[in-house]
Amino acid sequence: MTTELPEFFRGARPTTWWTLVVLAILAGTYTNLALNVGTLLYGFIPLVGGAFLFVKHIRANGPMVRLLGYLLALCVVVDLGSVSFPLDWIELVQSTVLLMASLIAGLGLFSELRTWSGRALESVLAVTVVIVLTLACLEAFTPFSQVSNAAREILYAADGQFLYSSDERDMFLHGTVRPKVFTQEPSHPAKYLAVAIAAWFLVSKRRHRVLISTALFSLGAYVLRSPSLIAGPVLVLYFSTFGADGESGLRRSTARLCAVALCAAAFFTLPNWVGLFPGERSMEIAQELDASTIIRLLGPLEIATEILKEQPLFGVGIGGKEYAWETMLSVYAMYPVMKLERFYLMADAGWGNAFFQFVAYCGIAGSAGFLWWIANMSKKLIVKDWASILFVFFVVFNVDGAFNIVRPWAYFFVLASAYHVSVRDRMGTLGEKRTHSSTRAIPSSMPSRQDEPRLRLVGSRAGVA
Repeated sequence: MTTELPEFFRGARPTTWWTLVVLAILAGTYTNLALNVGTLLYGFIPLVGGAFLFVKHIRANGPMVRLLGYLLALCVVVDLGSVSFPLDWIELVQSTVLLMASLIAGLGLFSELRTWSGRALESVLAVTVVIVLTLACLEAFTPFSQVSNAAREILYAADGQFLYSSDERDMFLHGTVRPKVFTQEPSHPAKYLAVAIAAWFLVSKRRHRVLISTALFSLGAYVLRSPSLIAGPVLVLYFSTFGADGESGLRRSTARLCAVALCAAAFFTLPNWVGLFPGERSMEIAQELDASTIIRLLGPLEIATEILKEQPLFGVGIGGKEYAWETMLSVYAMYPVMKLERFYLMADAGWGNAFFQFVAYCGIAGSAGFLWWIANMSKKLIVKDWASILFVFFVVFNVDGAFNIVRPWAYFFVLASAYHVSVRDRMGTLGEKRTHSSTRAIPSSMPSRQDEPRLRLVGSRAGVA
């Protein structure tokens, strides 16, 4: 009796060179640095670094290449069936190419990290979390903020990139200026900490990892004051409740999908219950007066809803923002607190939620096909527990602002790598225990018997790819 499992690689300690490459990708994802190639290409460093890692592991990436081929075919169907085709076909092609490049970069990062030992991945995550938290504390409580702000002016001021400068709003809502830690806005370090701490929780074998994660999240919340950090505790709570064993059965998958639905319901109804919590910002969100929450949740939700009413099957296509322009303006015009001039200056400003942008781009049929692809990819490459991977996708893309850029995909695959490695190490430990027990039970003069049920790792390697 054999059980098909995703492709696993024996963990090894990475060399200094490959560790530096991964750190550069994480830093580029964290900062979201852009390169002007006629248009601003955000996440240039992780795009290049992730593609380099994908090519490095190309001999072992046969299943990934086939899956990418299936996804490209799905994207073509979505674009051809969308209302934006053929009038806006150039934007559809460019956005689809960027989406595929982002997925290749994310899969390249996954290809590298899945060959690492759990301890090596845990160490990199822990070090980067400590660095970001330390710099955030320095910026919040010392003159180091001047260094961070000066660096931000140099990194992001060119080419019209967005640069958060609402310090007066921070003082009104939070009583302090929130740290940006070399990024464009306070939510960026919060997003990184949410993902990195949750990934550390998955891969760590420490007995008190729940308490350690809670302490790190608490410190991050106190210093950063960014709601984006909530994604981390949500992920840790989910995996603490439903486990991270990598298995999927009807009962387990049903329970986990119910958790996805419950999380979605809580998120979609945020203004209805957030007023129960203390704080000036909670009251503003409840009264639909917080511009940030409107752009990150209420506006994109309403935009996606209106688009699905008009184009239910394939939406506006991947990158079809031109068709959705009037819908976006009409939605934000319903909120008195919003200033529509900002959308004329920055056309992407109204798309503050990557998940709802995904739904608006792909429509009902396209979104269903894309979610099926993610579930299938999980079963073949990550873990059989596809429902949890869908939960990770939902959470990560709800705290980011664009569906077809590399940042949310890099964060998604960091969490997927941590889950994959934790399952691999657990299986390896169980296998060693079974082997040890069998060796002690069989006399040395007799050959060992292996007629009992065992796990077969599909395409497993003896060494690192």
